[in-house]
Amino acid sequence: MSEAPDDMTNPDFQNLWQSQPKEMTAMSLDQVHARARQFHTHINWRNRLEHVASALVVVVFTGYAIFLDPPLMKLGSVLIVAATLLVSLILVVRGRAAPVSDGAEDCLDFHRRALVRQRNLLSSAWLWYVMPFVPGFVMFMIPTIQNSAGDKGTTVWIYLAIAVVFFGGVIAVNLLGARGLQKEIDRLGG
Repeated sequence: MSEAPDDMTNPDFQNLWQSQPKEMTAMSLDQVHARARQFHTHINWRNRLEHVASALVVVVFTGYAIFLDPPLMKLGSVLIVAATLLVSLILVVRGRAAPVSDGAEDCLDFHRRALVRQRNLLSSAWLWYVMPFVPGFVMFMIPTIQNSAGDKGTTVWIYLAIAVVFFGGVIAVNLLGARGLQKEIDRLGG
């Protein structure tokens, strides 16, 4: 009885591995349409929620820009409003749900492209969703730190921790969403 070679680069192992039947996800046209419609609905709800939150941020920080005294808080508020409008525009342009096609286009490819587009959007959220808010957040916090009664170093660390937890949480949630979409893309064979 011969021993199995322990070299995994053995051509017999490679041939055996490569000759295995590929597992294809068999989905009916109706299943693909249903998944695409469900995904379309999910993206529309996400975008509506984002736009409602954006409207609230714009109203609140416009009020801050008008009524708060410190110039850096006013500037930070204006920058946060600008960042909010930029993020909303990006969601409208890049994040909208593509309408579900009932036409002759290959539904599976259509759905896969929609998943890839949303995955790419979520995986780059740190750049287009988080980074625009950082300058406004910093400007808004500087007067608070300057006017703090206690140790300014401790206050800086507290605000830094808040920023890391908040912005890091937003990035993590988006990356988890992108990972979930990638699993769906892989399941569709793409």
